Amino acid sequence: MLHFLGIEEVESRVDSARPGEIERAVNEIVDDLNALEIPIGGFFEDVEELKANNHPEANDFYRHSSRVYGLHQRRTAYLDRLTNQLLVRLGVRTETLRKENAARLESVRTSTFSRVQECIEWVRVRLVSVFSFIADFKAFEMPDTFGGEECEKTITRVSSLRHFPLQTSPDFQEKLSEMEFLEDLETLEEMFEQHKLDNRDIQDFRQNVDECIARQPNFPQIRLISNFQAEVSAEDTYEYCELLRVLESEYQQLRDLSAGRMLDLVIF
Repeated sequence: MLHFLGIEEVESRVDSARPGEIERAVNEIVDDLNALEIPIGGFFEDVEELKANNHPEANDFYRHSSRVYGLHQRRTAYLDRLTNQLLVRLGVRTETLRKENAARLESVRTSTFSRVQECIEWVRVRLVSVFSFIADFKAFEMPDTFGGEECEKTITRVSSLRHFPLQTSPDFQEKLSEMEFLEDLETLEEMFEQHKLDNRDIQDFRQNVDECIARQPNFPQIRLISNFQAEVSAEDTYEYCELLRVLESEYQQLRDLSAGRMLDLVIF
């Protein structure tokens, strides 16, 4: 009766409790039921031996054997209920949970990696803007001598002076060749006002970079500040850190170039 109540309790919790907890409870009941096999079998063997030896109490024990056989049947039914029904049901739920968890982890991974890639794209778009400004600004200073080839040389020199070597892509070279250079002070003043806004956005973007950093393991101090929990699994850590390395490097380059651009405008 106690085992029946135990099985009923486990069955009532199979859809809500942790699968591991249910499995342990089932195993404990199964062990107890299996432990009854030897004494039940021993009882029947003893009855047969008493009958074979014409023991005077053999018939009394034989009459009780039906009750013991009933116990044996209940034990078998309980085992079947546990192993062929409850554990199968638990296995289905466990597999469902596994698939749901895998889907959730993949969704988190996609979202987390996409966020870093979006940040890198944001930085690169503004790097092109900064480089374009440098070209425009130098053209404003040297309108008679500053052409497409000279423009690229100047940008490379400015970048080198700030310790950030520039590798120009075909798209960037095309932007340089199509660039129209500014000629009046009023436009320069407009550039200055616009850059103040751009520079503030660039400096404020640091929070986005920190949030990306906080999503990787082993950065509790950043998570404490930003209230973010680590979302990157151990197997994805290397790939994620490589993306972070690109983001941090290019963002630092952008910040320094933006600050230098601000200084150029103030001095001018």
